[in-house]
Amino acid sequence: MSLQFDLDQLIQSDVELSTSIEEHGVTLLHCSYTAPSIYLMGGWVCIWPTTYLVNENSCEQLQLIHAINIPVSPERKYFSSSGERFSFILIFPKLPDDWTVFHLHEHTADDIGFGFRNIQRNNSGIYRLTIR
Repeated sequence: MSLQFDLDQLIQSDVELSTSIEEHGVTLLHCSYTAPSIYLMGGWVCIWPTTYLVNENSCEQLQLIHAINIPVSPERKYFSSSGERFSFILIFPKLPDDWTVFHLHEHTADDIGFGFRNIQRNNSGIYRLTIR
């Protein structure tokens, strides 16, 4: 059974998911994104495979392993209106033990990808982010 199948099946239960995360040694980011009002129809969203978690102190990086419910570039998810809320999950390798604060950085061709700074490490390996 692959990591993708396990996580897809357990996505609704944090208790079961937490156990799976410990078994597989991954870091999970539950992300929520709202389509911006600057676009009449909300625009579009995707994730680039060049998305990383970055250690604040050492700049060490962990590369995205898998994305759930968000297309990987060049594919796109188009919104039907501005303000539409969209949720997705990003899966990364397990954080090294010495990481205490890290950042999410999506490196795109125009360098205007997703970013989220100063994520405090927790014991579960599951993080919830509201990306603006």
